[in-house]
Amino acid sequence: MTYQDEDGTTKTQEINKSDLKDVTITIPGKYETDPPSYKTVKGFDVTIPSMNAIGDNSNIEVYGTVKGPESSTPITTSVSGVNTSYQADNYTGDTMSPDFVIDNEVLHIENTNSLSQELNLGDEAHFQGNISYLKGSTFDGEELLSNLEVYDQDGNKLSGVQKGDIQVDKGVKTGTYDIPYTLNGLEADKTYTFKLKLSDSKDRISNTLEYKVKIKPKKNLQLEVDNYRFQTINAGSKIGEYVKRSGNWDIDVNSTGTKWKLSAQSTGLFNKEDSSYSEPLYFIDKDLNAKSLNDDTLIAQQDTVNSGESQNTDVTDAWSEEDGILLKNEFPNLAGDYTGKIEWTLSETI
Repeated sequence: MTYQDEDGTTKTQEINKSDLKDVTITIPGKYETDPPSYKTVKGFDVTIPSMNAIGDNSNIEVYGTVKGPESSTPITTSVSGVNTSYQADNYTGDTMSPDFVIDNEVLHIENTNSLSQELNLGDEAHFQGNISYLKGSTFDGEELLSNLEVYDQDGNKLSGVQKGDIQVDKGVKTGTYDIPYTLNGLEADKTYTFKLKLSDSKDRISNTLEYKVKIKPKKNLQLEVDNYRFQTINAGSKIGEYVKRSGNWDIDVNSTGTKWKLSAQSTGLFNKEDSSYSEPLYFIDKDLNAKSLNDDTLIAQQDTVNSGESQNTDVTDAWSEEDGILLKNEFPNLAGDYTGKIEWTLSETI
């Protein structure tokens, strides 16, 4: 029961079946001079704050539920309103209860996509399924109302309820729903529960489906490469030797929430004046194994996930003068400047 308190606020009071008891009501006579009569009926006593001024009023609403008839087929029973009396110390009145319908039909929803999803912040989740009546009724063509509530992984309900209209054709026995929800205002690397139910034009409420949505950890993967040079090759340099790097090579990988690998590929360095003269590039690992960059070659990798703040890895910090990417003096060559390009591939790994 809800009623308006004397300060204007709305109050709610629960009335249990056990609260019903025999109460005596006074029925005024037809005329003021006629004596009243008394009648014992089922009712309940409730105390609300007194109203202090003439004109004060309280709006009392009483809600109840009734079980529909047991049947495998839909049955509808109409219930006519009856006279309802109310009596207070200083006021007595009566009214008619509203007509209503008892309906044993059951609105049912069933998911057609996964009840467990894993998406990124900002993605649009979709909750999809079929709608039907368990006792075989057809839809009346009126829109159904969806009600979607969101709970965090501690079971706390988030503020707001998303509502939406769903159209099902008149006369069909099965409909579908596809309810989108944009994943904004949530936290990464946490799982949320979405509770969905539908209601139809006759206020029949469906079962509740629970969808789990995990927000993926924040991910970031970027590569920054500065210019790189090699030392000068003198005319007397031995064929087959590796030419060391010059200056501070910066190959930085910035990552958050992901494993990664970095590979490189290059056809070598070519003489600016005559491109028929060239020298190849090699990657030398810590065991001094050499692999030509003519093929896509693994340079570095990270096999752990940093799910917190961004992590910067300078790949060249692990290189010595004897390993890393080096230029090989493989052929007698024409004097001059040599240039080339290295293609870097930075990718996420599972």
